[in-house]
Amino acid sequence: MTFSLELRPVTQRDIESAHRWYEARQRGLGLEFEACVEQAFARILSDPESYDSSYRDLRRLPVIRFPYQVYFVVHGSRVIIVGVLHGRRSTSQIRRRSRRT
Repeated sequence: MTFSLELRPVTQRDIESAHRWYEARQRGLGLEFEACVEQAFARILSDPESYDSSYRDLRRLPVIRFPYQVYFVVHGSRVIIVGVLHGRRSTSQIRRRSRRT
């Protein structure tokens, strides 16, 4: 099955916020973060159902090199990215987001 990726607007804001934070620390690091997030998206799309659910139908994948998690749900052939959050953030926020999909 071929899957399509859908980013929620709040997810795009997550990525932009982290990009700005990393870029302020070191020039080019924000771009590296985004590249690693894109790699995570590609891994998810290759076989999204291989990742275990952490809460109801919410799944997650760590971002390589950065302490972030990509949270997503699978609905048929759609993979909906509901958040890209720092690993130390409360999971209650992402759980609320996942209920809106």
